[in-house]
Amino acid sequence: MKIHEIMMNLDNRKAIDYEKVQDQMKSIYRRLKKANKSKLEIFTEISDKIHRVTLQDDIFCQIVVSYFIQSYEVF
Repeated sequence: MKIHEIMMNLDNRKAIDYEKVQDQMKSIYRRLKKANKSKLEIFTEISDKIHRVTLQDDIFCQIVVSYFIQSYEVF
């Protein structure tokens, strides 16, 4: 999985703290789920938050959220 490799490389280089990102994703998800948001709303809000923090293109932010969904970190 290419995205996993990228995430692990960033973690190894100390560019990100993978566990911290993972925990933040779970925390945001739980907060939005408690607010009775749909899965699409949750996906969009998490993607938007990543975009605001990183200023990366929306598609890249959506890919990161998709990665965490596919690896069962979110939803």
